[in-house]
Amino acid sequence: MPVMVRADRPQLEPERDRNGKNVKHFTFPKYAPVEDYENMHLHRNAYKPRDLLNHAVIGFHNRGWEDLRKNQVAAYKGFTSRFKARKRAYGGNVTTIATLAGFQDDIRYFFDQLDEFFFFRLLEPHVKINSGIEIVGEDPLKIDSRIEGETLPVKARDRSYIQININIGSGGEFHKLDAIVGQLMHEMVHAYFLLFACDCPKCSKDVLNTVGVKDDSHGPLFLMLHRLILSNMRTWGESERHDSPLVNLLSDDCPEKCISKSASRRAKEAMEKMSPIESTTLNKFRLHNINTPLITLSKSRSRVVVNPSLIDRQLEWENSLKHKIKRERAHSDEVNGDGRVGGWLKEEDSSSEEEAEQTEVSDNDTEDPGYTEDDDEDYTDDNSEYR
Repeated sequence: MPVMVRADRPQLEPERDRNGKNVKHFTFPKYAPVEDYENMHLHRNAYKPRDLLNHAVIGFHNRGWEDLRKNQVAAYKGFTSRFKARKRAYGGNVTTIATLAGFQDDIRYFFDQLDEFFFFRLLEPHVKINSGIEIVGEDPLKIDSRIEGETLPVKARDRSYIQININIGSGGEFHKLDAIVGQLMHEMVHAYFLLFACDCPKCSKDVLNTVGVKDDSHGPLFLMLHRLILSNMRTWGESERHDSPLVNLLSDDCPEKCISKSASRRAKEAMEKMSPIESTTLNKFRLHNINTPLITLSKSRSRVVVNPSLIDRQLEWENSLKHKIKRERAHSDEVNGDGRVGGWLKEEDSSSEEEAEQTEVSDNDTEDPGYTEDDDEDYTDDNSEYR
């Protein structure tokens, strides 16, 4: 078993080859919505793409309020409140530059809240956002007549970063807020994989199974994470009396529980545009399949299927960790005799209780063949064909 790394303890910098590519896969830090485990730190382009998918999903998928970080709950509330307050302002004419600046502030705010809720706030230090009227248009891959957003790696003299360019309007009019938020989330999924997915030679040859063809990047892992985030967002702000204001988010492109039709189509067309040499090389790896993936596409390749053990085992470990912390705090109070909490933040022993009880969030470490679809309706023995 690889050495587990706590979220607040960054590992040594990844080793790079002469071309600056990653040499060895890093282990994803342990995560839990408790102190010392909730503040994530990742290195650029150092993690298996599937690990990035699995670990992002365990942070938000099928969790109750009590299983979220406090900052996640605040992000959810902030996003839904501002979305409801600002929704009617969109779809009208652009009148002044000052008006445009206010809308650009909205985009940055929505980015920050989505980053906090779905991406452990890992994107913010590395991503710049450029939003405006028709700042994106021509499709560089010539697949569509125009595009509304793009996510690009940028190398500057002093640093490299990811640039998200997104249209918030065209022809002197603002787009509707639903469309802008949907496009923003789409670009943020791209940014997540561009920032942290391993770029070693082996991973680069396996892109048809993971992140997709270079310059398109709508591979199966993108499609699955995008869809799972969308399913979650469609419930934001709902109540017993009212549906979520986001219930129809991207409904034309992703009806019901389907993955993005446009992204899936672009992925196929991008593969068709590959050179003969590139096609031959990458398709050799395309036949490689993980025996028991924790997250996969359905047989029709139109929906996302999640193995319940991915979340169940994670929550079981988190509950064990919380109980352990509570016991150590109580013991520390008894020892100190003055109400101070001390000692429980000591250096971990690799054979400690929480280390032993945690299950790897890895596609090579699952025995339960049961699955649920992305919105995770509770299923019974009627679904025995999946067990």
